[in-house]
Amino acid sequence: MKNLFLVIALLSNLTLNATKNDNCHTYNCTFDKGIESINLEKIFFTNESEDLIFVDFNSISFHIHEIKIVQEGNEVLVEDVFELDQDMIYEIDLTLFKKGNYHIELLIEDNTKIRKPITIK
Repeated sequence: MKNLFLVIALLSNLTLNATKNDNCHTYNCTFDKGIESINLEKIFFTNESEDLIFVDFNSISFHIHEIKIVQEGNEVLVEDVFELDQDMIYEIDLTLFKKGNYHIELLIEDNTKIRKPITIK
């Protein structure tokens, strides 16, 4: 049992270190500056037919600089949103993209990314 706990702790540590190294934050991880839990369900939400994703800028306490849609390492969409009001909700129309697996990336301060995986059916 002790060995199992050690393996889990080691894997957790490796995962957190990998996350810190590429400045990308996934579900419920922490920022290097201060502790802020990121809950993707508060930032990203979809409509009933799941053809639109909404990004709530106000749910993040940091200024969003850029939104990207990435598929297999290729940037499909890049939007500079630095000048937009940070109290808004940004809409992404998923019908514009082919079926497949993507990531929505939000670039915030210090080149930190918040990344959400999505699948378009």
